[in-house]
Amino acid sequence: MSVRFDLMRSKVSCLLTSTLLCLSGCTSNPLTSWYGPLQSAGMADRHRLIRSTHWVLSQETRLYLAMPTGSQFSAPVHTQLMTRFGRYYHNLQEGTEQETLAAAFISARQAGLDVVVYPVITRRQQKQGASEVVRRKARIRDIQPGLFDMDLGLYTVGEKQKVDQFQFQSRAGALTAHEEDVFWKPLDAYLRLLSEY
Repeated sequence: MSVRFDLMRSKVSCLLTSTLLCLSGCTSNPLTSWYGPLQSAGMADRHRLIRSTHWVLSQETRLYLAMPTGSQFSAPVHTQLMTRFGRYYHNLQEGTEQETLAAAFISARQAGLDVVVYPVITRRQQKQGASEVVRRKARIRDIQPGLFDMDLGLYTVGEKQKVDQFQFQSRAGALTAHEEDVFWKPLDAYLRLLSEY
């Protein structure tokens, strides 16, 4: 009797796992993945990206990727931004130290560049799953989701006019190791749209 029950439980478990895998592969829009059964259960990443305009920048545009002031911004995030933007824009120069937007305009003007990219992390919370809590012998209530929100503005150097901005909000799913990993796939989708000239 118990062998039959274990076999049936194993089949149900396989069916649920395959259903979850199928559902996780179904994403309609890479820019927005906020609602869905896996997102609601906390298994899959939730993210929403809102663009203020729908500008397109030629791939010949000369960009300056600033390193903004603020303790939440880190060198690994800046390196990843450089890598992702560099795939679409070859005339890309990076800021080497933290600076305000006003200072970024001066740096970009001195380098003869066209557009300042100014990314600001508005919220960042390191993910702490059940395994970390158990390993550290902490309380279950110490479990916290990974959160990573960013406002990224694109400004013309000459007129200091904002030509595009997106606001990114996210919540890391159970299988995502680092909170910022939620950001890269939607950013790639955004850059494809931005560079379709």
